[in-house]
Amino acid sequence: MNDIPPDLTQADSGAGFRFTDMRLAVGTRLQIELVEGGESKHYYSSLLGYARGEYLIVKMPFHAGLSVPLQEDDQLGIRLLSGVHAFAFSSRVQRVFLAPLYYMHLSFPENIAGTVVREAPRVDIVIDTLITTARTRPNRPLEARILNLSSGGALIESASAVGLKGEKIHMTFSFPEHTAGPDVTIKTEAVLQNLRHSRASEAGAERLFSCGVRFNELGEREKRLIENLVFRTAMEVGVT
Repeated sequence: MNDIPPDLTQADSGAGFRFTDMRLAVGTRLQIELVEGGESKHYYSSLLGYARGEYLIVKMPFHAGLSVPLQEDDQLGIRLLSGVHAFAFSSRVQRVFLAPLYYMHLSFPENIAGTVVREAPRVDIVIDTLITTARTRPNRPLEARILNLSSGGALIESASAVGLKGEKIHMTFSFPEHTAGPDVTIKTEAVLQNLRHSRASEAGAERLFSCGVRFNELGEREKRLIENLVFRTAMEVGVT
């Protein structure tokens, strides 16, 4: 039996949340926290169903191609996004079903914590990105930073103007696929929109330009990777 994760306290003031407040549906993405040997590990899975008041049915999480070796009575921290809320609760592994189905029963949530996320699909983050446009040379991309991100677009900041509203650009950026996993690289076309005035990064420093971009023709794999990153980041800042 593994160590119990840190207690998940109420993030909103007032009364606690009810199970129905989470509006769980089949396929809801879940972040699973397992504390083992003093180290917190995070995995991702999805809800298959539930028996009201008895247990949740959750897909076994996989890591590096193998199912995570969870055992009966392991204590887990569960986090999820629903609408504009991030929720968290503790749960215990009741039963594990391995090959060929790979799912488990978790104890039904009792004490549920929650907090409002400003906009669930979008999170503040800092990621370096390289941008090419019709004006840049192929071997001289523009260096910029992503300041917030969603699967639909991003806010970027750079030392020089990227272009005009409606122009198409190409972006390349990388981030860890998992909390402690290898980096994955996203290459996508985007459209410039919501251009903003430049600002000085510091007194006497160079001026910075920012603009919103809408991702165009983002592949399903790339969309899933970004959604997982947004999910992880929102969980880290939404419910502690």
